Amino acid sequence: MGATFSRVKNWTALENLTDTDLDAEFDNFITNFVPAGMDDYSASTAQMKLQTTPGALGTESLATSLAGELERIRFVLKRILGNTYWYEAPALSIDEIDTLVSLGNTIPDSRIISGRIRGSGSNQPVFLVPHGAAATVTLKGATTNFVASIDGTATTITTDITSTGLSLPASSTNTCLINDSTFTGQSWTKIVGEHNSTMNVDAMGASIGALVGTYQAFKVVHSASTEYFLAYVASSTTLTKVRRGYFFNSADAPIPRVVLSDNDVITLMKITWVFLKNDSTLDVTYANPIYSATTPPSPSSGDYWYDLSTSSWKRYASGAFTTAGAHLVGMCIQDSANCVGARSFEFFSVYYELNTVTPEYYAIDELRHVAHGAKIHVAGQLINYEHDFVKWIPSTQMDTGVTETSSTAYHLYITDAGKSIISDVIPYDRREDLYGYYHPYNPWRYVGSFFNNASSNATTTISLRGGGSAHLHDPGDYIDTSRTRVPAGTVSADGSAYDRNLLFRLWSETGVANGQGDNSTSFNVADSRARYRRGYVGFAAKNFATTDVDTGTEVLTITGHGINRSGFPVRFTTTTTLPTGLSLATTYYAIYVSADTIKVATTEANALAGTAINITTTGTGTHTISQYADPNASTRTAATTGGSTGDNVGSVQTELTNKNGFTLVDSGHTHSLGFYSGVGDAGGYLAFASYDTNTTSNLTLSGGLNNSTGITVTGGDQTTPANYGARVFIRV
Repeated sequence: MGATFSRVKNWTALENLTDTDLDAEFDNFITNFVPAGMDDYSASTAQMKLQTTPGALGTESLATSLAGELERIRFVLKRILGNTYWYEAPALSIDEIDTLVSLGNTIPDSRIISGRIRGSGSNQPVFLVPHGAAATVTLKGATTNFVASIDGTATTITTDITSTGLSLPASSTNTCLINDSTFTGQSWTKIVGEHNSTMNVDAMGASIGALVGTYQAFKVVHSASTEYFLAYVASSTTLTKVRRGYFFNSADAPIPRVVLSDNDVITLMKITWVFLKNDSTLDVTYANPIYSATTPPSPSSGDYWYDLSTSSWKRYASGAFTTAGAHLVGMCIQDSANCVGARSFEFFSVYYELNTVTPEYYAIDELRHVAHGAKIHVAGQLINYEHDFVKWIPSTQMDTGVTETSSTAYHLYITDAGKSIISDVIPYDRREDLYGYYHPYNPWRYVGSFFNNASSNATTTISLRGGGSAHLHDPGDYIDTSRTRVPAGTVSADGSAYDRNLLFRLWSETGVANGQGDNSTSFNVADSRARYRRGYVGFAAKNFATTDVDTGTEVLTITGHGINRSGFPVRFTTTTTLPTGLSLATTYYAIYVSADTIKVATTEANALAGTAINITTTGTGTHTISQYADPNASTRTAATTGGSTGDNVGSVQTELTNKNGFTLVDSGHTHSLGFYSGVGDAGGYLAFASYDTNTTSNLTLSGGLNNSTGITVTGGDQTTPANYGARVFIRV
């Protein structure tokens, strides 16, 4: 039936047609042929779900009936709403979208909208898949359509598309070695290079050394386990900004982090950046894409540049950058023969830093938020717990494949659906793009950690959020407070040892500076109890040659000397003879000229006035400049076993001796005495050899000095600053 209304008259055979009947039938159509009088196209749920893509500009799919038109309109509605079916409720209303836009959030013209995901409770994108047995990568679109916006125009991929014949990495001088003798396969070595730490390497091959200043992909093998990771080649000896275990294999499974040992071999892979073009094909580049508002210098054919001034990708060809009509959708990596890993980039969403979740210990088998009504933004979704507690139950909420174990650190996550998950996987720091820490392989936001003790009971609980704020603070900062309760996101600065995987952020920043813990799984935090803080000098001694001495201008050229101000105290040593005008074991004061040049003065006042020493010869041999702002640096010891010494952060001065001059007068004898006071001592004492001016013999005084008749002690007063007691905590 095409209409829901009935005819006016049913005709019989040989009946005469009258103008009255004919007019009535036409009037019936004219009156009732309105939307309410037309038949539906939702006779069943299955028919209601029918949707057909209208195609893209230039490849249109034309409808041949009104039903086909409706299916295409439904498809467009579904695309706009971002749902599976056109009639599903959207995540945000028009009013909510208007509010977001008014807050300054904009939707970019080029973005990834939707595509294939891991499934089984994870919305992690996995639309880009490595072949595994060939140098081929595939963008999946057949089963689940891939949708992206390229320069403001939607592109829908409904079939699987591939890029074949991908380039392979260098086959020689392509390795380096892990360079840290403390690495022996401990679990915490899985995050080396992450969270502002550095992966130190040696024996770097020339093929890697030529890539300093770029992001590259690497393989590391420990025993029988293989990991692929992304890293920035910072120098010939360091890899930084590392994303360990970053890639997925051909079965959509993550290739996880592995433990490391000293001299494990790292091999260079071929990193490949994958772009989807608006003609529904793939393009790749092997050079790091550049984001800039100005044209990059010295480009090569095939390079991609995201022009920040126009918010569009451009590609270099035929001597110029032109609009690429493409968008970056992910990366893949090749070993010597095959594409072995890929990482699909995130679907576009509006991310926020919002996180008011503060986990704490509640019972041996339960952790929960400290109060009702927590809110957190996870992968573009606002999770609002209103008037309930967020809870984590170790016995029932462990991640798939994770078994609760004693003496182990675990990490607390909230999924983009609001589910609480406990995992033994340490998160990535995604603050630069997702405004928080996230699980490496799932869109789950990290909020804290806890330690299962030897009895498998939850004990120490750490909240990522700290300081009474929804904002995230960096680890290692100190908080002085009079409160007795440990502030969220901190531990007491009492020298305690903690598991390295539990306080992974602090461990990655400080290492064993304050003590090595058990020298395997734990480390010590700083112990500030009853101690004053000492400013870190951080000046490394530097050598300079005779040719670096200018006797005409008095300028010393010392590349990267590290002296930031005039008046900084220094001393000089040499392998042979210092320049004339400088002496050994003498303190001088730098006059800052530039980052690579200084002059020197005899006093701090002269340095500030710019009055330099007259240097008349360049000397001979190799000269060395050292700091003398902290002349007692060599006496500093480690706070506990394995900690830092000298001027380094974490070193301590267990006893500070102060020497004050006194004058002792007793009828013809004058003695110079010193007053010693030690930190932690009950009091000072006099114990100093003095000189008898009348008899020219040595007089030794020890023990206490009594002020007897005829003896006067003057001078040398010392005042200890007034102080108060406070508790000190460290952000973790």
